[in-house]
Amino acid sequence: MTRFHLPDRLYIRSVPGNGKLQIEFLTSDKIMDSEQAMLLARKLINTANAFAKSPETTLSSITF
Repeated sequence: MTRFHLPDRLYIRSVPGNGKLQIEFLTSDKIMDSEQAMLLARKLINTANAFAKSPETTLSSITF
């Protein structure tokens, strides 16, 4: 098991495989509370889904 010390950091890692994309999202409560973290995680997932549906899309053209 890997341990992270994230007192003032945000760590995002994506792991593709087996037809899935796993996104790991780690931060401390000093950076954001759980509601903010969930909102950011949802935005990341929505952005990944938008690119999966339309890979030629530019990041600046994605709106939610």
